[in-house]
Amino acid sequence: MNLRTILPYVGIAVSTAVLGTSPAQAGTATPLPSCPMLGSLLSDLLPGGSQEAGCSVGDKNFYDFQYTGVKSADSIAVAIGGGASNHTLNFTGLGATNYWSQGGGMLSYKAEVNTNSSNFIYKLTGGMTTSLSGTSATGDIITSQPTVAGGACSGTVSFDCTASGYLYSPITTMVGVTNEFQVSSGGATGITQISNTIYQKVPGPLPVMGAAAAFGFSRKLRRTIRAAS
Repeated sequence: MNLRTILPYVGIAVSTAVLGTSPAQAGTATPLPSCPMLGSLLSDLLPGGSQEAGCSVGDKNFYDFQYTGVKSADSIAVAIGGGASNHTLNFTGLGATNYWSQGGGMLSYKAEVNTNSSNFIYKLTGGMTTSLSGTSATGDIITSQPTVAGGACSGTVSFDCTASGYLYSPITTMVGVTNEFQVSSGGATGITQISNTIYQKVPGPLPVMGAAAAFGFSRKLRRTIRAAS
């Protein structure tokens, strides 16, 4: 193959270098069985439960649920909803005593992009809600991946970090999320709900080289072809 023969391929290569390409698929994980539309009990998602392997909503797998706390996992509802831009997990107390009362604990899980998507996870927000204003409760959310906004998701009594949250750097296809909580008040008060929202997006084209460098390479190759003619 001579230089004139390869010239059309050079044009294709230069176009690709300038414009870049977006990944057709971000996730590599096989989608898990769908999460129940009406939600689950936390005990179903824990080791030994009927859904211990986890479940999926759209392009996200949710698995490896772990929990410690005073309130029974049989009386905590888990609802996972998703849309084009985010997925929200709500952990809500059930029963007459619908709250986490005095004591501490943690609730954790992993979220991973599956093969149904070209989205990447770029942000995590969340918070907790208390039953009465007199509740003395603290909590925080810890994430396993590197972030550029750390320590934003913590507070006392109904804290909410939906405006700030954690921004992942770099964007990722899997995150670990741990919700920690501590209730120090007695009586009929406590935490009634813990929420997390995971945000996703398709990254823009990633240029292989700058436009100037690409076209400079093209001009140099054309001069080489003319000189060889």
